[in-house]
Amino acid sequence: MSKPVVLVTSMQLSEPAQQILRDAGLEIAFVPEPTTEDSSIAALAGAKPAAVLMRGNPPFTRRVIESAPQLRIIAK
Repeated sequence: MSKPVVLVTSMQLSEPAQQILRDAGLEIAFVPEPTTEDSSIAALAGAKPAAVLMRGNPPFTRRVIESAPQLRIIAK
């Protein structure tokens, strides 16, 4: 069984934060910067994350959210 994925809307997340997520049994995927509506949708389609960890102020629009029916958590 594959690990749940957390998508980070940045290419940076501190190593301690990454370790906390890994220790919780999660896989981490990153959105290439700059984060746009289209890059967010592409990343959501590719990673199929259960959660998104928003960094900065990415354009997380209705279109982005509707593109990811598997998404359960959006955290900032």
